[in-house]
Amino acid sequence: MRIFISSILISFIALFVAASPVYAATITLTPAAASLKTGQTYTVAVDVDPQGEQLYTVKANISFPVALVEVTNFTIDSAWPLTPPGNFIDNTGGFLTQTAGFMGGFTTTKRFGTLTMRAKANGEATFAVTSNSAAYNSQSNNMMLSGAQGTFVATIATPEAPQPAQEEDTTPTPTQTTPAPEPTEEGSVLGEEAPVVQESTSAPQPLASPRSLLASVGSVVTLGTDSPVVGLLVVVAVLALAGYALYAVIQRTRRKSVGKVQ
Repeated sequence: MRIFISSILISFIALFVAASPVYAATITLTPAAASLKTGQTYTVAVDVDPQGEQLYTVKANISFPVALVEVTNFTIDSAWPLTPPGNFIDNTGGFLTQTAGFMGGFTTTKRFGTLTMRAKANGEATFAVTSNSAAYNSQSNNMMLSGAQGTFVATIATPEAPQPAQEEDTTPTPTQTTPAPEPTEEGSVLGEEAPVVQESTSAPQPLASPRSLLASVGSVVTLGTDSPVVGLLVVVAVLALAGYALYAVIQRTRRKSVGKVQ
């Protein structure tokens, strides 16, 4: 019986706990990490997530290592018109506190403000929302549960020194000159080859022999027939014509002489 009653009580307690809302409002930093160079300025967004509870006022307390970074500014978003006095940035102690109120309250994630920092030295600088932060509802109850809140880690390194520009070599490159070809024969022109005299390779023709000469004359006399009769007739005809021509010349000469004497 006792065991039965205990079981019923445990069940009721479990149902009550499950039905009760659990609020865990958080303040987050965006982005979560970045790589920076010394001297570089960087901005980090600060947001508030009410996790279903209606919040009206938020106080953000953020710590940071002053040896590596400094906070140059914190701007509260214009949607938060209620800004009580007392907000400050401590670059000696390494923390800041910013408080603002939202008119009418809010139940969804809101941009609270923007943190501007500058990297000072090499190292890993962590910005962390501390447990001194708070998120108040309409009854001024802090709805932030203790535990991990937003962080931002800046990995800082010295920028590399610029490499010196290499001087351009202006020394003129010596040019190679090609010597002119020497003439190989007299009369050759620069850049041209001297003409080569072609020697005749034909052998001198021998003089014709007397026999071949007579044979050539005989061939003409016989009119190419190589017949002695034809050759004799040709010779007789030639002699007759020559005698007649001589006789005619003598007679003409005599007539002229007689005419002069008379």
